[in-house]
Amino acid sequence: MAIPAYVQRFRNALLDAQVEDLNVGCCSPTVGGEHGIPATSKIKYNNDEVNLLGREHEYTFHLPSEVRVQVSIQLYLNEHNQWRLFAFNDRGMLFSVNLTLERKEKDVVTLAQVLSIKSHKMDSEQRARIRGELVHCLRSLQRSEIDHRNCIYFGTFDGRDGTFLDTTANDFMRDFTISALIKGHFMQNKSYKLPGLHYEKFAIWGDAASTRGLGRSIPGWLRYQVLERDRRCLLCGATTDDTKLHVDHIIPWSQGGPTELDNLQTLCARCNLGKGNRATDDFR
Repeated sequence: MAIPAYVQRFRNALLDAQVEDLNVGCCSPTVGGEHGIPATSKIKYNNDEVNLLGREHEYTFHLPSEVRVQVSIQLYLNEHNQWRLFAFNDRGMLFSVNLTLERKEKDVVTLAQVLSIKSHKMDSEQRARIRGELVHCLRSLQRSEIDHRNCIYFGTFDGRDGTFLDTTANDFMRDFTISALIKGHFMQNKSYKLPGLHYEKFAIWGDAASTRGLGRSIPGWLRYQVLERDRRCLLCGATTDDTKLHVDHIIPWSQGGPTELDNLQTLCARCNLGKGNRATDDFR
């Protein structure tokens, strides 16, 4: 099957990415990572022609007691005829995102995935608790947005010109890789545990809005329109050269603010965190 143009541009952007700062700060002591794994390491598909990234994005994370966790990032067409970005270690898949095209904007990709824990060894209550801890841990990193549905947003990619609108290829790959590593820890079946990251350490995330349906979620095509319109943080002026950009409800959704273009603005991660869910400042 021919590779779609937007997938080829996505692949090229990732091949050009230089991932830095692979430190997992929520661990104690901090876990650091570096580019590359031994050429002899066997991880599913890491040496297969179906993987469009080859072995360009493989990373080794150093845990205490000389434990090493090897992570391979791969891009390929899966058995369901979907182009997906995967993270594997030697015990299986850690995480993936689907390169789904948005209906209202041709070749615009929202790189997002609902966080879930799937294990036959856990009952539904245990899975819900562990997922809550995973979500709260990833929120604490303040690198990627996570909405009330527990959907994590890594970035928006414009496949027409091969650019990220709210992050950079470098930061996207870093955030995706670290999130995959942390998720593998909470899955409890990937043969490693991150130090100081106990399952009970994080309270389950929740708020009153989380039971109010899907009105707070910003669909990918609408996120694209806001980012394309603003191009920078409207409070401090930061761009993707400086930090990651978020899409903010001007009137918070928890206060009745609608999820529509006129109630959305672009803020950087720092400014969005500072604004919180009580302020109604319009920085446009």
